[in-house]
Amino acid sequence: MHLDNMEDNPSEGKNKKLFFTKELMHWEGHKKRLMPWKYEKDPYKIWLSEIILQQTRVEQGKSYYNKFISNYPDVDSLANTPIDNVLKDWEGLGYYSRAKNLHTAANQIVKEYNSNFPDNFEDILKLKGVGTYTASAISSFAFNIPKAVLDGNVIRILARYFGIGEPYNKASTKRNFQKLADELIDMSNPAKYNQLIMDYGALICKPTSPDCENCVLQPKCFAFQNDNIKKYPVKIAKAQKKKRYFYYFIIENGEEIVLNKRSEKDVWSGLYDFPHVEYETEQNVEKACEDFFTIQKLENISMKDTKRAIFNYKQTLSHQFIFSFFIRINELQPQELYPNYHVVKKNILKKMPFPKTIAWYFKKCYLTLIL
Repeated sequence: MHLDNMEDNPSEGKNKKLFFTKELMHWEGHKKRLMPWKYEKDPYKIWLSEIILQQTRVEQGKSYYNKFISNYPDVDSLANTPIDNVLKDWEGLGYYSRAKNLHTAANQIVKEYNSNFPDNFEDILKLKGVGTYTASAISSFAFNIPKAVLDGNVIRILARYFGIGEPYNKASTKRNFQKLADELIDMSNPAKYNQLIMDYGALICKPTSPDCENCVLQPKCFAFQNDNIKKYPVKIAKAQKKKRYFYYFIIENGEEIVLNKRSEKDVWSGLYDFPHVEYETEQNVEKACEDFFTIQKLENISMKDTKRAIFNYKQTLSHQFIFSFFIRINELQPQELYPNYHVVKKNILKKMPFPKTIAWYFKKCYLTLIL
């Protein structure tokens, strides 16, 4: 990996690394960042916090962390809870595979480790949904094992400080970032070091408007000294987000409503939505209805039996946009649909897990229903 200002001077490079670690370990600004899991030593609680914080802002994650600690105070209580209950508690946080992995890993710990959280990096890494970053965080915070964390905050700090001009989202570059991070960690107190560098990225070396004036690393920061903060970190542009158009059909019969359980191989896996048809481009309601009736072989239903799609909703995910349209059907018995759908009582909806889009619809259209 090319370090713009160190390649030709190994001695200067060593001094630059020593300066980085020393100054970071003496930085006092971390005290301003308060989080319920900060300085926690229980590996179970650290694991919960790290999984919740994947792809989630700290402020949003706090309430979910407190909920999960309250509802699942130990690994056994999490493992013994039905997955639908766990998904319901996760509702609104997104990336539901995290909740499913959490539940699977809890059962791993119960069965393979006799309900004792593994105490070494290699075994922690074997848990479902745990990658190098999470395993490093748990290892260092709970057991003081010298494994350096590497997330977006850390990459940004290292790229700016060392002037790393290669795209960080290339696999080869990320491996080199990890090697550099491992070289910088304070071996005598890895837990403190990892917490400090994460706090530093959140409070000082921020993505936009970094607080360079109060940066203790400023004297040797390559990006600052060269007045080029905005250049780092370098990233390969992502492909354009995919657009998907869901036309949902709301089918009711008194106190019953028809739901669809999402596929294991698609977005919102394991959650519930409504029967629907999907397109790559926006369609008119008439075409969506005709296609749905044809697919379901409902030859006796026509447009007069539907209400226009009054509500629509856009949800932004990491790799795609989902545009949802909701169409109510007046005269259709749930029994006329294929058995791959679920006919449920409306009074149990509040116990079922739904993606944000469907939860929005219920709150919009069922004002008396508490989800």
